[in-house]
Amino acid sequence: DEHYLYVGSIDGVVKRFNVNSYSDVIWYDITESNTDYSPNNKVKSIIVSTEKQSLFVSLDNGSFFCFNLNSGKLISDYKLDSYVVLCVEAWDSLIVARSDRNITFLSLMPKFTHIRTIGVRGRYQTILAIHPINKGEEKQLLMLGKGWKPIVNFERTKMEFTKGVVTAAKLFESKIVIALLHFNFTRILCYDFNRWKQLWTTLIGYEKVFALDFNETGVYFGCRNGCVHRIAFDLNNLFRCENNSCNCGQTFAMITDLNNSQFH
Repeated sequence: DEHYLYVGSIDGVVKRFNVNSYSDVIWYDITESNTDYSPNNKVKSIIVSTEKQSLFVSLDNGSFFCFNLNSGKLISDYKLDSYVVLCVEAWDSLIVARSDRNITFLSLMPKFTHIRTIGVRGRYQTILAIHPINKGEEKQLLMLGKGWKPIVNFERTKMEFTKGVVTAAKLFESKIVIALLHFNFTRILCYDFNRWKQLWTTLIGYEKVFALDFNETGVYFGCRNGCVHRIAFDLNNLFRCENNSCNCGQTFAMITDLNNSQFH
């Protein structure tokens, strides 16, 4: 429902706010659960199912909860024996990337059921991103690893960077955007993962990127120095300067400094 905002906090609290009425708040109480958790456990994912009238929540310690969407009552819980890195929804399942480099499938039902767990091999530190793909009746899962010489597994093949560490990645439609750190320099690269073709790349300098997002108009990324950048590109995936009085054609980034709210 577009009128509701679901918020998960770093202490495991989950609430629903009505954007039209600040007094209309529902608190999804995890204290009723029998799973082993603490106030230090962060909310990793919130998945809303209006069809099942359920809210599915995961914490970083491997705890999962299902609540009634409108009453906030706890319906069921589940505990993995590993920490949760990230969680996505696909094929009527919760697909969970774990800290032990395994991927677990849980049924997206009011009562959690373990479907299966698969191991992902490769020279990487942790799973950075997973993305479900449908090719006809075949179900495929794209995985991106973080670390030295990260590997992307896809259709029993792999793409390997010879140098650098992936610090952030985002999957959108048929594209992957990757922040690659090497010798304190960061490059932003974009690949078409259907053909494993590099579409574009740009060097952004010394900033270490820890989060990024993108759409059809540009790339947004946050850096350790407290700045948020935006790089714009046209429909041909070529970067362009946003200064209308300039014909340089060079890469342009709009930087927002979160420390002082200044634009550069």
